[in-house]
Amino acid sequence: MAVMPALLAIWDIGAEKVSGAWLQARGVDPGLLTELGFLAPHGWEGDDLIDDEDEVGPVAAGVKTGVERDDEDGEGHKVVNLEVTEGQVTPGNPELYRVYRVRDGWVAQHLKAGLEHVLDAPAIEKLSDHLLYLGTLSVDGGDVPIYLARGLDREKVRSAVDTELRARHNLGIGLVLQAGSAPGPCLAANVLTPLVDQIDTQQAEIELVADKLRSVFRRHRILARGGQVVELTRVGENMATLFVPGKGSIDIKGENRIEVIQRLVDAHNAGPMPMATADLISGIAEDQSLANIFKQPLWKKLTADFLRSPGKGQWEIAV
Repeated sequence: MAVMPALLAIWDIGAEKVSGAWLQARGVDPGLLTELGFLAPHGWEGDDLIDDEDEVGPVAAGVKTGVERDDEDGEGHKVVNLEVTEGQVTPGNPELYRVYRVRDGWVAQHLKAGLEHVLDAPAIEKLSDHLLYLGTLSVDGGDVPIYLARGLDREKVRSAVDTELRARHNLGIGLVLQAGSAPGPCLAANVLTPLVDQIDTQQAEIELVADKLRSVFRRHRILARGGQVVELTRVGENMATLFVPGKGSIDIKGENRIEVIQRLVDAHNAGPMPMATADLISGIAEDQSLANIFKQPLWKKLTADFLRSPGKGQWEIAV
């Protein structure tokens, strides 16, 4: 449990290799992760030695080892230097520059044991590189599908996971456990919650608590269904979530898109009444169509469940 935040961060960003510096900056002992089987030493070679702005990617650098003689007794001792650019050499702690390989399958391996006593029907299935189906949990007489997602702070990944979840709408409202901490209580008509919040911190291994899963699901399932009123709620920087009763929720990213949806929501709650396309895009992006503003696949999702056109050039919230 001491290394759980780092483990989830590694899996959330999809890293295949991490540096000792990345781990030590988070207060994690690389030796412990290696002992537990999550990491394997990869060596010093290559360019994956220093964090870049994305924290894990490669930069041009290399580690050189050598032996220096002590002037007093003549004995040699090992030294490690970091060669950055133009032949410059910087002394450093060798463990900071060691590279570790992330072992494949460790998430499924360790979750399986923890899920067998929690879910009513555990069945781990990889739906995509960013989404796992874990099984079902009985809540108030119904079977709730449980998922594990990663990378939801990246727009393209979140959109792809949203699409995958909507394709499984026939299973009903589910609970999505995320490895990271992307904003929002819902995703594609499912309840969204950080996995770390649902783990029993008193246990040495990953152990989910069924009652905690049921509690967070009950708390947010009304929102996952679309709430009780049509509304647009800010859930992060440059992002909002549209809630439509009976339709569920959908993420809207980008100020122009948010402004268009806000105008539709305001018109609905004041009327309801449809709005002309020209009024929706006035002062925002008057040289573009709504389809160009929202782009696929978001526009397709909106027109499938959340928006409708009662007449040519008119739009309103679909309720």
